Amino acid sequence: MPPLLTRASIRWVIPVLVLAAVLQLWASEPVNLNVLLLVSWVPAIWILTRLEGRAALFAGWLAGAAGNAAIFYWLVPSTERFTGAPWPVGVLALAFFALAWGGYGAIFGLGARAVRRASGPWWPVTIALWFVACEFLNPQLFPYYQGSVFHQETRLFLLVSLTGIAGFTFVALVCNGLIAALIEKDGAAARRAGAVFAGLILLAAGWSSFQLARVEEALAQSTPFTAAMIQPNQSLERMGELKAAAPKGSKTYLMDDFLKLSEEADQQAPGGGVDVFVWGEGAMRSTPESPRNRSLLNFARRTGAELWLGSVYSKRVDGQKKRWTAAYRVAADGSVSEPYHKNILLPFGEFVPLGNLIPALKKIPGPGNYEAGTELTLFETPHARFAYLVCYEAIRSRYLRDGVARGANLLVNGSYEGWYGNSNCQPQFLMLTAGQAASLGVPMIRAGTTGISAVIDPAGRILEQSENWSREALISEVRPARAITPYARLGDWFAWLAVLGSFLLFRRGMEPLGDVRDRRAIWGLAVFLGAVPLGWMIIPSVPVLDMLIWGFAVFVTAGIVRASRP
Repeated sequence: MPPLLTRASIRWVIPVLVLAAVLQLWASEPVNLNVLLLVSWVPAIWILTRLEGRAALFAGWLAGAAGNAAIFYWLVPSTERFTGAPWPVGVLALAFFALAWGGYGAIFGLGARAVRRASGPWWPVTIALWFVACEFLNPQLFPYYQGSVFHQETRLFLLVSLTGIAGFTFVALVCNGLIAALIEKDGAAARRAGAVFAGLILLAAGWSSFQLARVEEALAQSTPFTAAMIQPNQSLERMGELKAAAPKGSKTYLMDDFLKLSEEADQQAPGGGVDVFVWGEGAMRSTPESPRNRSLLNFARRTGAELWLGSVYSKRVDGQKKRWTAAYRVAADGSVSEPYHKNILLPFGEFVPLGNLIPALKKIPGPGNYEAGTELTLFETPHARFAYLVCYEAIRSRYLRDGVARGANLLVNGSYEGWYGNSNCQPQFLMLTAGQAASLGVPMIRAGTTGISAVIDPAGRILEQSENWSREALISEVRPARAITPYARLGDWFAWLAVLGSFLLFRRGMEPLGDVRDRRAIWGLAVFLGAVPLGWMIIPSVPVLDMLIWGFAVFVTAGIVRASRP
């Protein structure tokens, strides 16, 4: 075991961990120097395996918080746009977010030395497992997993179709551990980590080739259709301009703008024209069958094309006005489906968590007060059996697995991302959705009102995409297909194993200490695990195995707490 850091050495912790955060930012979209992920956690691993107790907890927290602050800096302009508050409020919101969801780094730091102590020369590998466990349990508001940055390295990345994104995070962290062992000149650990890393790369390449062949076969057997993803670039400012230019009292000015661009796209489309027009989240402010939207239904009948679109509407229920974010399918004959109501609402954007228990929270300016749906709808059409995922829902893998299990051969993501300004948010969301398509083996198309619209195949390859913040119609051939993966069927089995194994190692590594330093730091782990169910509040359903593995982690933590008592 390496010696603990001295007080003099600790002065280097902050700049080194901030450097690690910058490397994470550059590894992600839009820069996407993904190779940096193979080294970005080396400084943290080197430092955290030399700290214990509160020092390890706070250093790890700094690493996690700094990484979140770098990756999610777009929360500053988003807060300003959502609430109208000045930018310093956005900075405070980002700081709170980074500290809250950087907690996984704190727990990673708290257990790093113990896991290393229990693992002997295998520590670079088990440290990677411990990282996967902490990242997986973290109740993330935006489910960003480190391995996602390799989303376009298809010949290796399709390992995620077997393991989920957690598997590729593990590959990257083993490489970080290997480099840390080389820096320390720990030959025994470096040899083992090198062998494991080489084996993982061979596994990733072999499995990716196998899954890619399955994808190509599924695509070859599919019947394509022509889709036009309509991107009118309705920024918040342009929405105001459209409203000002519309006739007084008009409620259709947003829809009319979508229709105008759709008309242009239909004229530009090659061959037989467009089969399906896809509009984004909130493209209209009423239901399609409303009398004021007659032009929409007439457009479908005239072109013989379907429209898959998002809507925001309200109605009175039991004397109260309620609002929904919904999705509809308008058939070629102008008939309208039953609505799909968005199930996973965006916290602090479309609802205020705990607002029903604490009414004062609902007075926060900016967030909406929408009703959540209760079931994922599968739309049956002549072209595809698809699920329309409203914005944020498309990056929630557990939710998507439900639609795939029920037979979806296409995922449709309608989004409005104008709230986030001209930032790295939009390419990040595209990256995360591509990772979902790859892990599930089902294609996805995206229609972003301000961008980025895209066509993603079942291997997660981005075949076509629009420019961000541009007015255009992305017209493309789409092939619905199902190359269903082990991950789609089994879920997060790899992450569950990481939790099981690494928590046992954590406890074993604590036992030889006898007198645990800074016993109060152990309660940080208890608080972290206690917060995990808060993340479940965002998702309509949570797999039973997730609850069981969380319960196991709680049980092990209780044993650690008892063992740490004087």
